[in-house]
Formats: sequence, structure tokens, C-alpha cells
Amino acid sequence: MDANELYYKLTQAGNDWADKQAAYNILEDTKNAVLAKLMLKSQATSVAAKEIEAKASSEFTEHVQATQEAMKAALKAKVHYESIKTWIDLKRSEEATRRAEMKL
Repeated sequence: MDANELYYKLTQAGNDWADKQAAYNILEDTKNAVLAKLMLKSQATSVAAKEIEAKASSEFTEHVQATQEAMKAALKAKVHYESIKTWIDLKRSEEATRRAEMKL
């Protein structure tokens, strides 16, 4: 694989990681807004009861599940990016060793 291909693969993996991290961040940042919206819909009389009802709702549960799935996807994308980066570093090290052996 030549340097341009490696650069392209690393850039693609980095962009994928960034996109997935951004998706996760949006879901995480909106969790409290979703909870507040659901609490406003509640007919319960106390704030604690409204919160319990909101957190037990399918809408909030789905939001939390989507957030967890987005986090998992972002972490996997990071692992992919870091793996490519490590592979490039290993190849660079192999080449340096090969050049050093040729000088002996």
C-alpha cells in the first residue's frame, strides 16, 4: 500500500469517527431536553413523580438506547482509526529496521 492510500484510509476512518462521535454528542446533549419535555407532558403532581414517569416512558428509553448505540458506534470507529494508525506506525518501524539492516 502506498502512502497516498494509507493517508486516504486514515482520513476516511478519522472522518467516520468524527461523524459518529458528533451523532453521539447530539444525543447525549439532548437527553435532558427530552426528559424535560416528557416531564411537562406528565399529569403527575410532584416533580419527582413527573421525572419517574418521564424516565419510564418508551420515548425516553428509546432515546437512551439510541445514545448508547451511538456511543458504541463512535468507540468502534475510534478503535478502527487507532488500529490503522498503529498499523502505519508498525510499517514505518519495519521500513526503518530494514533500512538499518541494509547499512550493516
